[in-house]
Amino acid sequence: MHLIQRLEEYTRFSKGEIRECAQLELPDLQLRDFDFTPFDLNNSYFGGGSFFCCNFEKVYLSGSNFGGSKFVSCKFNYNELVKAEWDEVIMENMEIDSIRAFRATFCESTFRNIRIKNGDFKLCNFWSAKFDKVTFENCNFEQATFTDASFSEVVFKDCILPEKFPKEGVPKQGFYVKGRISSFDRNLRNEVSEINGSGVPIETRHSP
Repeated sequence: MHLIQRLEEYTRFSKGEIRECAQLELPDLQLRDFDFTPFDLNNSYFGGGSFFCCNFEKVYLSGSNFGGSKFVSCKFNYNELVKAEWDEVIMENMEIDSIRAFRATFCESTFRNIRIKNGDFKLCNFWSAKFDKVTFENCNFEQATFTDASFSEVVFKDCILPEKFPKEGVPKQGFYVKGRISSFDRNLRNEVSEINGSGVPIETRHSP
């Protein structure tokens, strides 16, 4: 069956229009300039794929598994990734707005040259992830995990950060914190002088 036909059938199944299609598993795809916006990818599997300049705007991705996939210059805006499994993915050269990734996993993933605004990453797992030239603006990382993550030229602007960030499991270099920080995050304030000593500029204040 042709790719578009499979996506159309699964979308109809997700909307409750048909009962015959039970799952969507399409590993190792290589796509360029493909438009996913008409389709529902809830609980789908696209492991090991390569996606270049593809459009995922407003696509429902909760429960999806794109583990081991690579995304370059793709479009993600207004997406739901609740409880998605995106471990070992590579994401490069993108600007992302309004993404909800509650309890999603991004373990051992790589984010490079990315700007993310208005993201909800509460309870997400970024264990051993790599961040290079990434800006997060107005994002919620409450209770997220960054154990063994690495940072290079990363900015957190007006973000809610985990209570223990960067106290445990995060190197005290390579990232900037600007603007508002969550009121419960006292550890970060205590670490400012030590981080600044490593040459990383920090601008920080607590929200009222």
